[in-house]
Amino acid sequence: MTVSGLRLSSKDPASHATQAPANRQVELLASILVRQGQCDAQTIDRGRRVAAESGQRLDQVLLQLGLVTERGLAEGYATLLGAPLAGRDDYTVQMFPRDASRVWGTVEVNVNAVTGQAIGVFDPGRQPAGNTLPLWVIFLHNGQMFGLAGRAVVLAEGLTLCALALTGPWLWWARRRAGRLTSGILGVTPD
Repeated sequence: MTVSGLRLSSKDPASHATQAPANRQVELLASILVRQGQCDAQTIDRGRRVAAESGQRLDQVLLQLGLVTERGLAEGYATLLGAPLAGRDDYTVQMFPRDASRVWGTVEVNVNAVTGQAIGVFDPGRQPAGNTLPLWVIFLHNGQMFGLAGRAVVLAEGLTLCALALTGPWLWWARRRAGRLTSGILGVTPD
């Protein structure tokens, strides 16, 4: 069964329930693309036919066939999601908090270079709970957590790893040369 350019399996009723909202979103995106002038209705119909034959989503087909530009598709997504879209004149400012008690990483502000208006703010401390672990991993690896003390710990861990990687083979070689290296459970020395 094909619905709005997506191939659905009639054998799996759960797939119908999960793909129905996605189909509505893709249809909304298609109407937004036509309304914004990114493509016309005939292009959308052509994309639907190819999507039905290939089993891919309509938006992926439109992009792969070059019927819609990446920028045009991004503008359509931004309208659909109600999110601001960074333009060519936009840049990101990262603000490091002076408060040493702040555990989270940097706050990012997207600013329009022409108007100076803040377009969007990303504050890691105000993200949903599901984003907590990935953000912690990213900020720990970037050295953005726990201020200067956090960066010192990351540096010490990196140097320790390098020291272990260098001294391990050196100690192994020294034991082997001294004839004290044993292998296996029975402690048989190599020849």
